[in-house]
Amino acid sequence: MQCLKISIITITAGLVAGCSSTSNTNRSVETQFSSEAVTKPIIEVREEISGSGCRSSFLGLFSGGDSKFLAANNIDASTPEGKAKAAAAYNALYGDQKATINTDVIVNAVYNVEYTGVPLIARQVCATVAGHRGVITGYESVK
Repeated sequence: MQCLKISIITITAGLVAGCSSTSNTNRSVETQFSSEAVTKPIIEVREEISGSGCRSSFLGLFSGGDSKFLAANNIDASTPEGKAKAAAAYNALYGDQKATINTDVIVNAVYNVEYTGVPLIARQVCATVAGHRGVITGYESVK
């Protein structure tokens, strides 16, 4: 019986240790400027973009889904919904590209969130985002 407990603990630890995720601290265009700011970004609004991302959980202990996230303003990436939104934002800007992270942002991001499954047992949350690609082309002085 003791051996079985040790095996279960070892397997659980291996599963948890084997998980990985990526997070990016790019911020959306919801920047507020104070009177102390001396520059502000010049943002060129480009093509429409969209992306989606999902996170799932089983018994509140195991989670899965997308593993690349774009941490943006007003997204709490510590929740499954926040992680789904952050994954959707990442996929909208970068998709499956192997591009380096840049200063592009999502302008006027609109999210749609959908929950499926059985609460507290097996749950999945998926988010879709739509907006426009915003590219910072320079900075201007604020008077």
